[in-house]
Amino acid sequence: MTEPSGSIDFKGFAAGLAASAAATLRHVEGLLGAGGDDGATGDDHEDSASPPEQRDEQVRLGLSQARQLIDTMVMLEQKTQGNLTPDEQQLLRALLTELRISYVRVADGAKQAGPKPTS
Repeated sequence: MTEPSGSIDFKGFAAGLAASAAATLRHVEGLLGAGGDDGATGDDHEDSASPPEQRDEQVRLGLSQARQLIDTMVMLEQKTQGNLTPDEQQLLRALLTELRISYVRVADGAKQAGPKPTS
């Protein structure tokens, strides 16, 4: 059965959530790299001029948003248990694994960068 134009299936929905979380994590990585000499992604030019306190807040919010998207996907996995095709289940697990690894890596980078002292 073919999907009507503009409709979305489960795989597309899960991939969309994962893409949003991954984009948020990339943005946070860019923010973390903005103050240093490596890790800058080139798309954070406007953030590099931000005061350290504002950048720290953006990092905190970005990590929170990414975590919320990952948690939403975990809830989706739990609530759909037994109702997914093997392909859908495998995709969801793979996306979650990749996102969890990325989240830990970025969150550890944020910890190492630490909050900048305020004046």
